[in-house]
Amino acid sequence: MKIFSVAQARAGLAGLLAKAQQEIVIIARYGKPVAVLLGIPPAARVADMKAVVAQLQAGLHDKVGALPSAAARTDQADRGRGPGGRTKSR
Repeated sequence: MKIFSVAQARAGLAGLLAKAQQEIVIIARYGKPVAVLLGIPPAARVADMKAVVAQLQAGLHDKVGALPSAAARTDQADRGRGPGGRTKSR
């Protein structure tokens, strides 16, 4: 398992996708994990992957159900910001 920053992910997405074929890749923003890249075997069928994704989503929902929704987190992060995401001057 490897951890990369968002900046590293932007700069080297192709390399991260290749790395995800061999191990789990975690992308972190400000040192906190925000995403996971999981490689898919080359022979996998789309229908099989849909089933896997559904299972992952169901399992993750059970584990993170107590966390605030993405919209709530966005609202909290945007407090104090004006139009265009700029900080309001006081």
